[in-house]
Amino acid sequence: MENNGKKRRRLSAEEKWSIYQECEQSSVKIGEVLRKHGLYSSDLQLIRREVKEAALERLSRSRPGRKKAAVVPVEERVQLKRELEEKEKALAELSVMFTTLKKKCTWNRGPVSKRPTATGDPTGSPADHRYGKRVRDCPAHHLQLAADQYPQG
Repeated sequence: MENNGKKRRRLSAEEKWSIYQECEQSSVKIGEVLRKHGLYSSDLQLIRREVKEAALERLSRSRPGRKKAAVVPVEERVQLKRELEEKEKALAELSVMFTTLKKKCTWNRGPVSKRPTATGDPTGSPADHRYGKRVRDCPAHHLQLAADQYPQG
C-alpha cells in the first residue's frame, strides 16, 4: 500500500505489542514512539483496539468454575482399570477370609453365663475351645471390632 510515495509495512503481533507497551509508559512521548516506527496516531488507535479485543477474547475463554476433565491416554486408562480389577479381586478374597475367621471365632452356645472358659477363669469370660483362648483374643474378633468402630457407608 502506498501513501504519499511511502510504502507502509505490516507489523507483526510482537511489533504491535512492543509499540503498545512503549506508548503506555508514562515517561515516553507518544509522538516520538510513532515517528520512530513510522506510524500515525490512527495506527496506534488500531493497535490499542486490537490489544483490547484480544485481551477480552482471551479473558472470556477462562470462565470461573469447574474445569473440564483432563483426557487420560488409553494406555493409562487400561492400566488403571487392570489395577482396579486386581484390587477388587484381592478385596473379595480378603472378605471371604474375614467371613471364615469370623465364623470360626463366633460361638452360638447359649447365654454368656453357660459358656466355658479356656483358662478356668472364674469371671466367666467366654472362650472358643477351637483356639484354646478367649474369643476376644481371636483375630477375627479384632477385625469385627475395627469394622464396628469404623462403619462404612
